[in-house]
Formats: sequence, C-alpha cells, structure tokens
Amino acid sequence: MELGFTPSQYNQSLYVYRHGNDTCIIWLHMDNGAVMGSSDSLLQEISGKLGKQPQQ
Repeated sequence: MELGFTPSQYNQSLYVYRHGNDTCIIWLHMDNGAVMGSSDSLLQEISGKLGKQPQQ
C-alpha cells in the first residue's frame, strides 16, 4: 500500500502499519471495515492520509 501498510500473511483483508512504538491495523471486508490504532495521534494521521487518497 502507498501509505506504508503491509498486508498480513495470515489474512488477506488485514493490513498493518508500524511507526516507532505505534501500530495501526486496518481490516477490510466487502463494504465493511475497521481501523484500530495504539494512539489517537496515529489514528488522526492515518485518517487524514486515507482521506487524501484517490478513490478507486
């Protein structure tokens, strides 16, 4: 992924981003999904970057 997420080797719909001690996990399935992170600041940063990505 362009944002630095790496796909999980165990689940094709799970992506992980690590930055220092912080971790963000994105799970996607059809039209549902979840974003989880270890800090509010990381979640805000990722959310802002996701909002700037072109829709495909």
